[in-house]
Amino acid sequence: MTAINTSKLRATATKAARAAAAALAAIYSAAHTWSAKQTFSGYTVLGDASIKIKKVTGTTAALASGVSSVAHGVTLAKIISLTVSVNNGTTLFAASSLVATDIFIYTADATNINVINGGLATTVLNQPFTATIIYEE
Repeated sequence: MTAINTSKLRATATKAARAAAAALAAIYSAAHTWSAKQTFSGYTVLGDASIKIKKVTGTTAALASGVSSVAHGVTLAKIISLTVSVNNGTTLFAASSLVATDIFIYTADATNINVINGGLATTVLNQPFTATIIYEE
């Protein structure tokens, strides 16, 4: 029966563990530069929350004071943030515009995102909009 040199075995195992730990530390502590498009699926975990972003598109109503609704497919209680912008081809409008012809507001209910044109709106009528929903899993 061959004797096992336990001291040498421990030293080899310790050396291998240190090398593995150093390699992992280098991977996880180094700054990374992405050289190509990266695709991540599922959720992003930030602290205790699993976060996802959803894009929903539609077209605003054709009339001032008109409403356009589009289904969002997210449980309302899980929505953290909602933003909507309208793009008329030359300008990207946010709902906080102070110009009467550019005004629209938006709401969300259990089913839809609702984009409501202002009573004097002209530049945002019948234009594409994009809604960005940030929600938790």
